[in-house]
Amino acid sequence: NAGIPADNVLNAQAFGYAPMGFNEYDPEKAKELIEKSGVKDPKVVLLYSIVRDPLNPELAEAVKGYLEPVGIKCDLLGMEHATYSAEGRSRPYEDRK
Repeated sequence: NAGIPADNVLNAQAFGYAPMGFNEYDPEKAKELIEKSGVKDPKVVLLYSIVRDPLNPELAEAVKGYLEPVGIKCDLLGMEHATYSAEGRSRPYEDRK
């Protein structure tokens, strides 16, 4: 048994857990939704990968691998944890969307 895929940020034994299910990866549907949204040529999704954890760069690349085929240009920025934290705290809340 390799484990149970997580379908929530909480585990099944945690108070407040509710199964969320999974969304299927559907690039054609994603392209359609982006087109319907009116967003023209989405160019940048900036992901901060905390390089302290060796899996984070791989995770960031995986996310990029899902976004770029649907037309969302994705630039990755890896930084040390202390820099990542300071950068996040220095931005106004409105810029954290």
